[in-house]
Amino acid sequence: MVTLAEIHPTIGMVGSYQLSGGAEKWYLRTYGLPYHSTVIPGREIGRKQLLGQLDVLGNPTSNLYRSDLVRRPGSFYPNSSAGSGCERLLRNLRETDFGFVHQVLSYSGCTKSE
Repeated sequence: MVTLAEIHPTIGMVGSYQLSGGAEKWYLRTYGLPYHSTVIPGREIGRKQLLGQLDVLGNPTSNLYRSDLVRRPGSFYPNSSAGSGCERLLRNLRETDFGFVHQVLSYSGCTKSE
């Protein structure tokens, strides 16, 4: 993720495939981009995300963000609502590109305690 962002300084956020689930049931999240797509205009990703045509942004903790976007004045998350992370991501994608690494680099899961 870091390498992709360093090669393409216009990228503001990098995502990847995410494995999700637990116990015996696991599934792949944040898929749908053609394999050759690694740098995509942020506005295109934001538009497709809002129209429900694509779901590649993932959980906030599964993405890599360019540090100057995080350090901007004000809070990175504009408020305490659950959707504030998405709001900030979409605002950043208006002016930056989105990078995607076609590998499973994060997972979200739970284990059943016995």
